Amino acid sequence: MQIIYIHKDKLAKRPPVISALLILNDLGHDVTLIDEEVSDFWKEKLDQRHITYFETNTVVKGGKMAKLLSYYRFRKSVFTFLNEKIADKENALVWVEGAQTMVALGSKLNSYRHILQIQELHEHVPYQLKAIGKVIHEAEAVFMPEYNRTALYQVWFKLHKRPTVLPNKPYFIPTEEELSAYSAKYPEIVETFKKYKVVLYQGHIHPERDLSAFVKASLKFPSDYKLVLLGHDHGDMARYEAINPEIIHIDFIPAPEYLLVTSLCHIGVVTYSPLELNTTFCAPNKIYEYAAFGKPMIAGDVPGLKVLEQFGAGVTVDETRPEEILVALKDIEAHYEKYQQGTKSLWDSADNKETIRQTLAGIK
Repeated sequence: MQIIYIHKDKLAKRPPVISALLILNDLGHDVTLIDEEVSDFWKEKLDQRHITYFETNTVVKGGKMAKLLSYYRFRKSVFTFLNEKIADKENALVWVEGAQTMVALGSKLNSYRHILQIQELHEHVPYQLKAIGKVIHEAEAVFMPEYNRTALYQVWFKLHKRPTVLPNKPYFIPTEEELSAYSAKYPEIVETFKKYKVVLYQGHIHPERDLSAFVKASLKFPSDYKLVLLGHDHGDMARYEAINPEIIHIDFIPAPEYLLVTSLCHIGVVTYSPLELNTTFCAPNKIYEYAAFGKPMIAGDVPGLKVLEQFGAGVTVDETRPEEILVALKDIEAHYEKYQQGTKSLWDSADNKETIRQTLAGIK
């Protein structure tokens, strides 16, 4: 089947997009990607798999008017491409990821058979929900990464059929050879992870994921442990370093190279403050990334992360209480192999390739 995959952003920033592309390719479909920007790394990978890609180059820097111009140019570029490349609309599918992509394309998307992949709830962004509402009822299928989110969307949009759960499980875990190549590129990081048992947080360093209690708990970590925060700093690192100057910050590393850091850690941290529905029913790809390398997790006590205790892959705690974090750390260390077995169970629980295969097989 001809599938045109459309994503308005940078490919390297969206692991679920990469995973879906690779799965569709492995299922034997004729896949073409339309995106604003594809990094050299992913151009090489897509070329190796004979996945065609088209960069719109429609990013416009600036304020509100620049953003509107970007959306207009992206929309025009996409529909020009679709008109030229899709000869038979009945035997082609347009797969659209992300609310901002749906905002750009608008209801004209309904002229094509389409699938929606919606990652977030967008509960506080009315114009994005409005854009989704224009195209969700005509979609052949809708994918969302977490069960509760699918139920909420069924209620909000009065859908006859609940969206399909497609967990944010990566499909591009690096091989040992690739990890070795990444190690050569980041020798200082590797040395740090060899020296300490690293408790790793990876993600945006942002107020919605308050790490204060983890930083305070790190003051009482055993001497062979170290708390490492990996990701873009949105202004909180100074506050954390004031609490514990010994924590380590590693800036953003692009996918999939950051998985080297994941593979080297001892325990993973997953935390979302329950400030809204989207973070309460979170669907982080990082739980599967840690699980891929057998890394037990300490996580915040929100419904979206209870899956860790369900499979015995980690411990959920009140993330505002350093003493609970320390108890969880001791428990994981005392039963490390048991928790590693739980991470394998979590990893094996999701088969996104089979989910996509069955979904496409059911589309007439």
